[in-house]
Amino acid sequence: MATSNDNNNEDFTQIDCWYRIYRDGRVERLYDTIGIAYVPPSLEDPTTGVSSKDVIISPHVSARLYLPKNTNNSTQKLPIIVYYHGGALVLGSAFFNSYHNYLNVLVSESNAIAISVEYRLAPEHDVTTIYEDSWTALQWVASHSNEKKFTSDNEDPWIKNYGDFYSAGGNIVYHMAMRAGREGGINEKKVERTKNWIIISSPSEAGLHSPLINPLAENAPSLSQLGCSRMLLCFTDKDVYIPKEIGIRFVEGVKKSGWKGDLEFIVVEDEVHCFQLNNLNTEKSQDLIKRFASFIRLEIYKNGRVERLYDTNNLLTYVPPSLEDPTTGVSSKDVTISPHVSARLYLPKNTNNSTQKLPIFVYYHGGALVLGSAFFNAYQRYLNVLVSVSNAIAISVEYRLAPEHDVTTIYEDSWTALQWVASHANEKKITSGNEDPWIKNYGDFSRLTIIGDSAGGNIVYHMGMRAGREGGINEKVAINGSIFACPYLLVPLENIEQNVSYKNWIIISSPSEAGLHSPMINPLAENAPSLSQLGCSRMLLCFAEKDEYIPKEIGVRFVEGVKKSGWKGDLELIEVEDEGHCFQLANPETEKSKDLIKRFAAFIQLK
Repeated sequence: MATSNDNNNEDFTQIDCWYRIYRDGRVERLYDTIGIAYVPPSLEDPTTGVSSKDVIISPHVSARLYLPKNTNNSTQKLPIIVYYHGGALVLGSAFFNSYHNYLNVLVSESNAIAISVEYRLAPEHDVTTIYEDSWTALQWVASHSNEKKFTSDNEDPWIKNYGDFYSAGGNIVYHMAMRAGREGGINEKKVERTKNWIIISSPSEAGLHSPLINPLAENAPSLSQLGCSRMLLCFTDKDVYIPKEIGIRFVEGVKKSGWKGDLEFIVVEDEVHCFQLNNLNTEKSQDLIKRFASFIRLEIYKNGRVERLYDTNNLLTYVPPSLEDPTTGVSSKDVTISPHVSARLYLPKNTNNSTQKLPIFVYYHGGALVLGSAFFNAYQRYLNVLVSVSNAIAISVEYRLAPEHDVTTIYEDSWTALQWVASHANEKKITSGNEDPWIKNYGDFSRLTIIGDSAGGNIVYHMGMRAGREGGINEKVAINGSIFACPYLLVPLENIEQNVSYKNWIIISSPSEAGLHSPMINPLAENAPSLSQLGCSRMLLCFAEKDEYIPKEIGVRFVEGVKKSGWKGDLELIEVEDEGHCFQLANPETEKSKDLIKRFAAFIQLK
């Protein structure tokens, strides 16, 4: 709270444990009381591998720059983050340990360049000076987008060589407008932040009537003018400085203003002001950082071009097939099914005898219908293991992606692949045309399973429904079993509209399907066809307890819906404790991953 002191002419006003203003104008910031200290940049952070350095932008503005690991190729362009530290406009620094540690993690997770701005502080400087410093930094970053190949004058090579200025627009928050919403007070309670604002603002702005602190004030400019196309706002349930009601009011104001961008609003329960800075290692902090990173990394341009900003880690890179995987002995090869559909085929070891018939599974990769590839290392590694354990042939389908293509196109590609596999069940002994000898010689079509993780699980649902409507894949082959691993299905749940999976669906679906009323994403919607039509005789569903994208409650609801529908097959639901979305892909070597793969293998083998 605000206090005063009169001792040896050392009169001062103190706000909480933050700072003191003495009669002579001197300001004392009480950083020692909150455990904050300056730290130098590092060539390579030992935990994240992120590099950092300090630069001078202007006589009054500087910044700490961050570059993620594995950026040896200057043709690789990265998203750009311009970060403005907190501290009620009177405290804080881009060079503090809390921000240094936080930015290292955020940069690593998002695989982006970051510019953390060091601006002047109130009350020594007007609040408008802070905004000018912040704008100066933003303009300096944007100045690197010129076409010169070499840096000059005050340019920085990290930004110049690696910065993607086409994607930066959606990632750089127009902080001069946004900060008022985060730091200000619409609520009329005289909390410490309000007292702080009264002290540091000019007389004409000293109140909640000021647009500098209240973006919903009567004389505030329209929020429709916000200069970005996407916004993500985060408030906490127990914030003693900025009540979450302010976030609700601000979001309502943005929506009413007619602003045309995409808006996401997160309320983190049972957490306090800027909790993610104080402890990066908590589960909620890590979840929030992942949300921030996903916001930074996916960009759809106004001209319709889509850039998928995959991590540079080894799991999300394209890899070739292998004649014999050194660990499992599984062989793989790539085939073209149609002009728009291809696949990677897998054959287990010891298949020299063509009379030995093996189960077949058709695999649909995940990625929210917008990301991923059958040719990624993550799937190559995972399918090698699953094929080896199940002793089955696998066809991993490469389908077209949204938003360049309608979601219905994805389903058509997936059905095309399934029909192609089933076409091998003819009685000809020799392959011809577009047939493949692995499937032809070794495939047991009475044991055909379809499997999908995440978006692939959504595809499995639609393939099952189509097979049910059409009486099988073709006149000879039906789907025996379906495995859904953390399937991308959504049903009405509390706060589901804030889920990134829901936000993604709104973007990629057609206007008539953009909501939870759509059977394409919600199999329990009122207008959805009966689940009794599912065209398989067995189903295995797997959900993870801590799935941040597909809540486990969706699995429970889906299973209940299948049972109530009168579907006549065998149904099994697995819930894996203490694991996140599609955990088995990230590391198939853990005990829980191995156990799940064994369950899948037994299902494939009809055991």
